[in-house]
Amino acid sequence: MLWLLLVNVAAAGDGAWSLAPFGAGAYIHDRPVRGAVYTGTQAGALGTLVWSSIQLDRAEDAEDASRTSGMRALSGGMAAALGVCWVVSVVDSSRLHELEAIEVGARAIGWDAARRDARLSENGDDRGTTK
Repeated sequence: MLWLLLVNVAAAGDGAWSLAPFGAGAYIHDRPVRGAVYTGTQAGALGTLVWSSIQLDRAEDAEDASRTSGMRALSGGMAAALGVCWVVSVVDSSRLHELEAIEVGARAIGWDAARRDARLSENGDDRGTTK
C-alpha cells in the first residue's frame, strides 16, 4: 500500500507539498471545503490522540488497568485514524495535481491550435480553420 502511495505522489511531479498534512494540497488547488474537512479531521484525531496519551500516562501512574486498556485502545485508534486521513489527503492532493496538469496541457494544445489557425489565415491559407 505504501508503495502505491509513493508511486502516486512521485507521478504528481513537483508534489513534495502533497505529503503535507492538514489538507494543504486541497488548499493549494483551490478546494477550501475539502481542505477544511481534511484539516478538521486530522486536527481532531491529533487532539484526541494527544489527550488520550496524557490520560493513558495518568492511568498507568494510578495503576488503573481498565482505564489503561481503554486509553491504549483510544490512542491506537486515533493514531490509525490520523494516518488514514493523512494518506487520503495525500492521494487526493496528488490526484488534483494530476488533473490540473491535464487541464493545463489541454489549454496549451488549444492555444497552439488557435495560433496556428491565426497564422494560416494571415497568410491567406484557410486549411486550418473550421467553417
